[in-house]
Amino acid sequence: MKTTIIALIVATTILTVHFACVPIAQALVIDQFSPVFGGGDFGLHSNYLAQTFTPGLDGTLDHITLTLEGSGGSGVYSLDIVLTNAGLPTTNVLATALVPAPIQSGGAFLTDFDFSASKPLLLLGTQYAWVLHNSSAGSANTYGANNPLDFYLGGSAFRSTDQGATYVPHVQVADFAFATFMEPIPEPTTSALALAALCLAMSRRRTR
Repeated sequence: MKTTIIALIVATTILTVHFACVPIAQALVIDQFSPVFGGGDFGLHSNYLAQTFTPGLDGTLDHITLTLEGSGGSGVYSLDIVLTNAGLPTTNVLATALVPAPIQSGGAFLTDFDFSASKPLLLLGTQYAWVLHNSSAGSANTYGANNPLDFYLGGSAFRSTDQGATYVPHVQVADFAFATFMEPIPEPTTSALALAALCLAMSRRRTR
């Protein structure tokens, strides 16, 4: 009887450790948010619109929601996540999400740009930028913004008229409307670190 109980305890412990070692997705949170207030702006093939932002946590980016209104056109809308330098967007692209044109017309609609496949890692306090542009010279789109009040304090709106080679601060728009949806990286606890070590030991044992 004692042997049976010990065997059950060992089996339960092995199963618990096994399932604990399987990664579990974290719940998505809205990390950064900038509302629509006032007018917008038009984005064209050569007119890149960008917004710098600063994550409030360490995590992977799942998607970004923009407020857009379609005005015809073709091609593909690209939303690049880029590094910044001295507060300006750069051409150093971390990840890109695509949405085919045309964007829905007849009003301002929320449009999701999905980064869940690439899951770029964004770090707390590091400033990044998203850059929106279209592959077709004939495409245009109205982009939601808050204008002229500066509601979002983690970054600013920018414009490029040379397809992202150089950027200047947007003189009419304080910030573009957007929301970033992140999957946080949980802070490790003492028990989590111990469990990770046990998982690593089990993994090495299986490969021998």
